[in-house]
Amino acid sequence: MKMNRNKRVRHLGDHKNRHHIIPSSRGGKGHKQNIVIVDIEQHKDYHKLFRNLTPDEIIKYLVDYFWNGETKWVKIYLNEEENNE
Repeated sequence: MKMNRNKRVRHLGDHKNRHHIIPSSRGGKGHKQNIVIVDIEQHKDYHKLFRNLTPDEIIKYLVDYFWNGETKWVKIYLNEEENNE
């Protein structure tokens, strides 16, 4: 069943929406590993802020435009997250 992208996913509740981590418009699949369930307002805000950027593109954008090219702490944080899993 194909749904209008602005419609709520009924079986998730009135305020929940499916979000593709890798946007489907960018080749992301509908696999459960690529889907998270989020509040519909947060989903709208996410796309207002990041459009259809991939997670890697978001990090690069933040590093380039907000963090003065500093990546060392991002790499440390990501490594810590991997070690905690």
